[in-house]
Amino acid sequence: MKKMVTRKLFCVVIGFLLVSFNSKADDLTSLIVNPSFELESEGTNLPVAATTVRFLPYGWSHKVTYNGNEIPWNVNENNAAGSETLGGISLGQSYGVNQSVQKAKDGLYSCFMAAAPSPAPVAATSFELYQEIPGLAPGKYLVKCKLVAFHNGTTPKLTTQRFFATTASANIVQYFGKEADYHVDALTSGETNTFAGWDLPTADGDADGVLKPMSIVIEVKAGETLRFGIKTNNTLANTGAVATDAANNTGWFKVDDFHLNTYSETPAPNDYTYKITNPSFELLSEGVKNTTHNNSNAHRSATTGDASDNWAPYGWSASFTGFKGNSYGVNPDGNDIDGGFCMWVQSNPFPTYELYQDITGLPAGDYKLTCRMWVQDAGAGKTRVTTQRLFANKNVQYFSSETDQDETTLTSGESNTFAGYVGTTNNSTTGRILLPLSVDVTIGASETLRIGVKSGNLVAAGKTADTNAGLMKLDDFRLTFLESSTALNNAKTMKATFSVVNGKLTVEGADAYQVYSINGVKVADAKSSESVNLATGIYVVKTTNGEVFKVIVK
Repeated sequence: MKKMVTRKLFCVVIGFLLVSFNSKADDLTSLIVNPSFELESEGTNLPVAATTVRFLPYGWSHKVTYNGNEIPWNVNENNAAGSETLGGISLGQSYGVNQSVQKAKDGLYSCFMAAAPSPAPVAATSFELYQEIPGLAPGKYLVKCKLVAFHNGTTPKLTTQRFFATTASANIVQYFGKEADYHVDALTSGETNTFAGWDLPTADGDADGVLKPMSIVIEVKAGETLRFGIKTNNTLANTGAVATDAANNTGWFKVDDFHLNTYSETPAPNDYTYKITNPSFELLSEGVKNTTHNNSNAHRSATTGDASDNWAPYGWSASFTGFKGNSYGVNPDGNDIDGGFCMWVQSNPFPTYELYQDITGLPAGDYKLTCRMWVQDAGAGKTRVTTQRLFANKNVQYFSSETDQDETTLTSGESNTFAGYVGTTNNSTTGRILLPLSVDVTIGASETLRIGVKSGNLVAAGKTADTNAGLMKLDDFRLTFLESSTALNNAKTMKATFSVVNGKLTVEGADAYQVYSINGVKVADAKSSESVNLATGIYVVKTTNGEVFKVIVK
């Protein structure tokens, strides 16, 4: 019988989903138990010291099928000391949680599965890590995680590693690789397939094992339970045949950082991030996403010699002179990044540097610009903090504390705020954490907004650093509209004041005013300085000067 496979085009740009949310209330990740595998049990974190814990992660379930038979696995079968045996089948020791993934994980730990039961490789027939959430309100949801499949030299370990989200009426999966990587016989009947389009790491090690973002939008109907997680088996992706090399750990994956959000196809009205080109450095050019570059193959203009071309990622511009070396570009070498990539730049000594982008066509009003930045704290007083700062026109926020700067480092004409950070280490597991910066700015009608970051090698007391101090990693620029110029002008021109004493409302600074109930019924007309007796409740006051405000009478 011919295998029926549903394919679905995945049109969302990888690495940064073009999805907007109306508020933080849309984030339902708290419904996921242990979403980043940091817990040993309820309320108890796993050790901070690097360790491997070979067990079923707290809050999650496994389904293992071998030779057509499902093998039960629950916390009672956890075995931290040695090889796990389920139903007489040895799964070896390579499963559980550890800290070995070096890039893009959330927190310290990620979950992995690389066991190789004899005589067949990892998943035998199939393997599933999953969690279920009942009782969700009907609607569409965005489920996300970060996943990596591995390579073994010239032998790929890519089988069917895929992210999934299912209900009683929908069964959607997202495969790690490109659609062309999968033979039709490797796909599973009854699943709606999408393809994240990631390349395999070029080596079989955690140094290149970068977790990549995965996402699925699924509709949950009334009464349905959402089930999500990771599936794999031992069916080779490129041929659809069963792998025969038991030592190869074919089907191996690592996963972390699950998220759940409500989903709306209507952009949040105040989210203007779409006006920023390539805000999280996921694109190589217009419409071309970055899928191949790992730590040893970074995206930049040259791999040898000094940078002299003011290179910048797609959509951005850069201004610098005297750059030494070629340590700049886009790669995945950061923690707590958005999508799969971040930008970095370093030079010894560090030049006066500006990365920027001009935005036009914004409504007049107040905006908040945010990004994430890493600066190294090398320990023993060897900080790399200089003048790294986020800017929006003349408003800036320094990465450092105010006490780290003085009149010799601050730039005349800039309005300064200070995030107060000291940075994190260059350790790939516990450091390289990109921290949030934010700055507010007011834009006039038809005004251009220039955004970006600046740095240099100036330090306090008029000194310059003779190391690579000034270096930074950058990611996740976002722009949010706060308030329109009309509202701002109204706020600035309001002259009326009011007071409520013992149920009496008095308004000053207006020729006259009207009082309405919260339901819109007029309850009083008064002239300036006249008092109105009001019952307990909420009222709306409108003055003849055009001002409107709310009054609460207790």
